[in-house]
Amino acid sequence: MDAKESMHPEVEGQDEYDRERIASCEDTPVSVLSKLTSDNCREVRAAVAHNQNTPEEVLRKLTKDSDDLVRVRVAQNPATSATILQILAMDQDESVRSCVAVHPNTPPIILEELSQDDDYRVRGAVADNHKTPSEILAEFSKCSYTPTRMSVAMNHNTPVDVLRCLANDEFEGVRACVAKNPKASHGILKKLGKEKDIAICLEVASHLNTPIWTLIKLSWHRCFNVREEALKNLKTRGSRQFN
Repeated sequence: MDAKESMHPEVEGQDEYDRERIASCEDTPVSVLSKLTSDNCREVRAAVAHNQNTPEEVLRKLTKDSDDLVRVRVAQNPATSATILQILAMDQDESVRSCVAVHPNTPPIILEELSQDDDYRVRGAVADNHKTPSEILAEFSKCSYTPTRMSVAMNHNTPVDVLRCLANDEFEGVRACVAKNPKASHGILKKLGKEKDIAICLEVASHLNTPIWTLIKLSWHRCFNVREEALKNLKTRGSRQFN
């Protein structure tokens, strides 16, 4: 549809850059946003799709937009409801489904369906979502694709026993992600504190669950940054103890 056919007094005579700005503005009236869903410029429609004040019925209309970018922006909108996300979870484009998979409003039942997606990027996005059920994360921890295991290792919903297994992963990046997880236990951090890899030791040195004795050992580490993080952590622990 030609932009002029959907013109509203507020956008009439504006070029596409100004229409995109209007579509992105939080103060733009709903009537204008609704009109702009028919704009012939995809960037304008995408701006409407990502505007948190765009009402649900307008977002629902945009889930049928022919342009992938517009549907991606709907899936990225923080205000997009679970109902709309459920529609987009069946989108033909993997980028749209990936955005649904990481959205905080996506229900666990939809995440479970997306965990079986044919596209590895969608499954990886499910592993990033903190609402993903722990049993799915446990299954993903056995995935051969390293970035997916890294996502599981960092996910706050990953069970401690799964983190314990991932602490023995063959790839250092996965083990570093375990050391970054706030749920990492004393035992896990004690083990990882003996690693030779600097990145892993840095995470252990800054972790709030790291045992005191491990921090003392790391305060003598060969790497200056590791020593500094360990000493800073010890100082913080000491301050809390006396407050």
